[in-house]
Amino acid sequence: MHKAKKSYSDNRARRNLTHLNTELQDVQRIMVQNIDDVLQRGAALSDLVPKPATCLYCLKNTKKMPTS
Repeated sequence: MHKAKKSYSDNRARRNLTHLNTELQDVQRIMVQNIDDVLQRGAALSDLVPKPATCLYCLKNTKKMPTS
């Protein structure tokens, strides 16, 4: 307990804790941004899903069409 009290009363320790807290906030900000980017990519990919399905449907129908 005494060691923890001494650690918090030391100015260098406070500065180190402040620096560590700042770095953790930076990491959190980056992680949130990365998650947002992944979610946006997922939305963009879901927009593309019907297009290939439609193209495959067109290809199947084209093969069935008689040629002259």
